[in-house]
Amino acid sequence: MQATIRGRNARNAVDKKKQESAAAKAAVEAAKSKTAATDAAAQAAADELLEAEQAATKMQSGIRGGAARKKVAEAKKNKAKADAATEAARREQGDKEKVAATKAAEAKAAEAEAAAAAMHQNKAEQEAASMVQRQKEQAAATVMASAVRGRSTRKNLKEQTAATKLAAAQAAEAQGYAAAATREVAAAHAELKKRGSSRVLEENLAEAEEKQGQLAALGGAKACIAKAEQARLDAMKAADAPDGEAPFDLYGTLMVTLCKCFAPPPPMDPVQAAEEANLINSQGLQFNARGDSRAALRCFLKAASLCPLQSRYLLSAGNMHVKLREAQAARCIYEWLLTLPLADKEASVAQSKLEEAIAMETE
Repeated sequence: MQATIRGRNARNAVDKKKQESAAAKAAVEAAKSKTAATDAAAQAAADELLEAEQAATKMQSGIRGGAARKKVAEAKKNKAKADAATEAARREQGDKEKVAATKAAEAKAAEAEAAAAAMHQNKAEQEAASMVQRQKEQAAATVMASAVRGRSTRKNLKEQTAATKLAAAQAAEAQGYAAAATREVAAAHAELKKRGSSRVLEENLAEAEEKQGQLAALGGAKACIAKAEQARLDAMKAADAPDGEAPFDLYGTLMVTLCKCFAPPPPMDPVQAAEEANLINSQGLQFNARGDSRAALRCFLKAASLCPLQSRYLLSAGNMHVKLREAQAARCIYEWLLTLPLADKEASVAQSKLEEAIAMETE
């Protein structure tokens, strides 16, 4: 859609520049006609002066000679006026020719810009069609997979370890893409500042900022998922340890004791974390009720970070991503949640919202 708007704007700019160029050419032609007229008047004045001078030469004496000399003086004045008018007309014609040349160059540049926009539009439309097809195929596969949701739940430590590593790698990759998008926005700002205001540059900046926002949201979602996977792995390891405890590590214990004064503050215990997450979640619900989806999203993500084993916080975060039209981040969260043994109500919400997010991506 943005490429289509860009192409239409470029075509409108071309039409406007062509009209301006045609008007400038017409002004040049009018100036040429005016110059020709003043040239003819100047020539007539010169002929009149010459005739008067010749008459005055023949009539050097008497009253007739004086009248002839007056006629010569008047003819000289008329010729001077005609010469001045001719010079002014030529200057005006020169100025109009310069304007016409400038307008013609602008029209040519606009045509080149329109051609580039049309090429970009065609490429964008092809990519969009390809992406829509892929998303339709992925949507069908996702709906099929969600029907057998329980089968994809990790059953053992090995599977959970693999899932945790994969989530961490995907989170790091998403953060890399988000950082690259941030650099693209900075480059677009610099280009706009360097070259001045331009519709194409402003559209490029808007596209870069939109891409940055989407990728930043996706990176945040994947980071929360990675933390949740790590929490599940830690819980499984703790459950597999004798008496529910990790094996005693004398060296590690000594090092912790020796370096306690230099270590960062210890994390909250589970009870405190759960209370804090519940309080922040309540704040998120209040923000959502007031229509502040962005503030609500921040609260839900923070709650999910404090209690990564509580899927309801991430489900709420996904819902906020949908409201903010951050379809990729929402889809990422819902697809991951549907690999977990959710309650029926949560699974139903995640499935319906997933389909909504997929439809949003294909718009």
